Amino acid sequence: MTINSKAAFFKTVFGVLFVLTFFSCSNGKKWYTNFDEASAKAKKSGKNIFLLFSGDDWDNTSAGFKADVLQTDEFAKEIGKKYVLLNLDFSQDEYAKTEVEENATEEEKTAAQEIATRYQEKEKLVLEYHVQQYPAVFITTPEGYYIDSINYDASFTDFPKFYEKFKDHQGLIDKANGFMQAIKKAKGKDKVLAIDAFYESTPVDYQPLLVPMFKEVPSLDEENETGLLGKYELAQAYIQSFEIANEGNVDGAVSVITSVADNPALHLDKDQKQMAYYTGAYILSLSGSHDFNKVLDLLQKAYDASPNGIHAKDVQSAKGYTENLIRIMDEYSSEEGEGTDESEDENESETDGQPTQEN
Repeated sequence: MTINSKAAFFKTVFGVLFVLTFFSCSNGKKWYTNFDEASAKAKKSGKNIFLLFSGDDWDNTSAGFKADVLQTDEFAKEIGKKYVLLNLDFSQDEYAKTEVEENATEEEKTAAQEIATRYQEKEKLVLEYHVQQYPAVFITTPEGYYIDSINYDASFTDFPKFYEKFKDHQGLIDKANGFMQAIKKAKGKDKVLAIDAFYESTPVDYQPLLVPMFKEVPSLDEENETGLLGKYELAQAYIQSFEIANEGNVDGAVSVITSVADNPALHLDKDQKQMAYYTGAYILSLSGSHDFNKVLDLLQKAYDASPNGIHAKDVQSAKGYTENLIRIMDEYSSEEGEGTDESEDENESETDGQPTQEN
């Protein structure tokens, strides 16, 4: 590679990485394109994140939404200055840069891998925020904890129409800000209670985002004065088990969720233990496993953990269904075995008295 070609290459790579980090709109507001860098800026400034998922060159709406709403001076004045702006764009042009020719140089392959890694990070965030459409707008804390989302509407043809909708969400945003302020100010068990209040206000789909927050709970309330340690021990195991199951390790997932019920050093109450075993049975059943006896064993443990618990009837129902399924499978296997024996008897009868051939 010549000096000039090296210079051109590094200029290209630097330009790509610059775009991946942030870009500026026509209204002068900086939009980050990397979550970690946006989060760092938000933590430093104390601002929440205005998160946009877009598909500029394929979804037929993102580019127009940006031009008509997000790149206006009105947006910069009313919203942009109050938030750290983050745009995770899934354009076909960007994805194309992850592929290089077989004879590409090592530098070109490295640049492509860098872009691919960024793309994978963005795809992970799509899953974590349950993105269902493009464009999609979310308001998060500096840490990325979910506050609210604003569904895109075709009526957002200019900033005033979008802002009218945005203002409808201000109450939820203010409420979340209050929770976060309470968490920052509190200590010990009071902080645990503040974390719990925020956790309970967060929609179930977005509670896994709070894992870094409720990992603090055991150290904040070592004596379990709040009675919440078991709740968050179970919550962590629940989230971890489903992550492992999604990777295809079903046995590992079942082990994680049931181990919190088996561990006497933890703080689960009888209903929480019941839920742990019940979840283990659910994961195993959902995987398509034919180990019905193991499912039944977990359901029995779930019932025994809390016979009068709030989920006991559901457990009993699932247990009865599984027992019936095992009975049907046993009967089917028995009939198959009898059919095989009858067939062998018929063959023996047909050949009875006839000479056999010897090789």
